[in-house]
Amino acid sequence: MVIGCGHYNLDTVEDYSPGVVGLSREPSSLVGQIGFRHVSYCIPSEDKGSRSSVKIGLPAVITEENTQTPMLSGKGGLYYLSLEGISIGGARLNIPRSVFDMTPEGDGGVIMDSGTSFTLIAPEGFGAVKQAVLDALSEFKPVEDSDKLYPFCYDDGRFKLETTPEIVFHFTRLDFPLAAGNTWIRNSQGHFCLAIRESVGNFNIFGLYQHRNANVGFDFNNNIVSLKYTDCQ
Repeated sequence: MVIGCGHYNLDTVEDYSPGVVGLSREPSSLVGQIGFRHVSYCIPSEDKGSRSSVKIGLPAVITEENTQTPMLSGKGGLYYLSLEGISIGGARLNIPRSVFDMTPEGDGGVIMDSGTSFTLIAPEGFGAVKQAVLDALSEFKPVEDSDKLYPFCYDDGRFKLETTPEIVFHFTRLDFPLAAGNTWIRNSQGHFCLAIRESVGNFNIFGLYQHRNANVGFDFNNNIVSLKYTDCQ
């Protein structure tokens, strides 16, 4: 078993991270070295507890068929998903499929990555998401994020998570609604901020914050990913 030593580990949000567990399909990853064909993890939100789990091999939890979406082949052993569109407040956004699809050269696409804190959407798609959220919450005035991490925030005392528009990611054969608590985050000023960001290139990442409190299962034999909300404790 080969394990590297990181002397300077950084996260996209925190200044320091103690390390990274590699769970990709690359031969050098923890999963690749062990060689088992099933992996699952479940990460709770802060209000649901502090214990999380990664299960490899027979203990891994792959949930039922209606919670599954195909896992595509791609570069670097990463987990590519087929995202067909995004809805906000029940309305499908007019985002071309090309924003989410891989190119013939294998660039772009949608990666599911627990090592990326927040979902990143390619500029053309993010512009549509941002505008739809702003329009749905037009009674509130957005403010800039003082932490410079999130696209916009709200500091209005009337703002409630329960009244925010639902965002649904339409994966192939799986519609996955984002819980309001996985869509918004409080910054250091206590303002509610959109926890989805614009990527710096033509790629998309389905980040960890957006699938908290969900069991995520990878079945390499059948090339599927399962996503189902559950109690992670």
